[in-house]
Amino acid sequence: MYFWISLSSVVVCLIFVLTINNIGEYSFRNRPSWLAKLRGRAPCNHASTPALRCARCSGSEGALRGGVTSSVSDDLQLENMYLLLNRSPEQEQAAEELVNQLHNPNSPVYHQWLTSDKAANRFGPSEEDVNIVSAWLESHGFTVHNVYPANGVIDFSGPASAIREAFHTEIYNLSVNGKPHIANASDPSVPATLAPAIHGVVSMNDFRPHPALKPRFAYTLTVDGAVYQALVPGDLETTRWGSSG
Repeated sequence: MYFWISLSSVVVCLIFVLTINNIGEYSFRNRPSWLAKLRGRAPCNHASTPALRCARCSGSEGALRGGVTSSVSDDLQLENMYLLLNRSPEQEQAAEELVNQLHNPNSPVYHQWLTSDKAANRFGPSEEDVNIVSAWLESHGFTVHNVYPANGVIDFSGPASAIREAFHTEIYNLSVNGKPHIANASDPSVPATLAPAIHGVVSMNDFRPHPALKPRFAYTLTVDGAVYQALVPGDLETTRWGSSG
């Protein structure tokens, strides 16, 4: 059995962090650990739940079906992947309530944004969970660069071989619209003993956000048979000051 990680829910949680404040340094305080609850139970191999492919949200799902060219080299290094740790249900509810209050003009805390330390104290993961998950990553050959407690994110890097061993998914070379890319070909999974603490992982591909806006170069419009010459900032400047020629 496998625990399949949903990228869409990971992105939602990351967006919440940007609402709270910027990422910063933090000294963990004691808080309940998700993983401590599992002590004494017989471990199983992996846990599973339905999810989206990591690459689906970046638009490469079709490429995985028809554009796979080959698997990447085992020593291909993937930099700055992000593993998001879970919040408790109580923390999630408190965070949602706080966001609503921060944007409510009638709230006594309206626009009283939290510092990174305060956000980490109220909504960050336990130190124990961070240490256990970080140790698990390092045991599979990953390098943990930073831990951002305000949003519970672990920044790590590692080779494709470590991704296959730890997350049970392969990284493939893809051809999308004639351009080369890489992405995981199946849902990543984690051990069941870690599943309660891990919300998801992103950046197992090189698909990056890009603007959907396309610049327009022709500003002549035809509406109901009438032709209009639309103005752009450069036209307004010329109209006001006149051409130098």
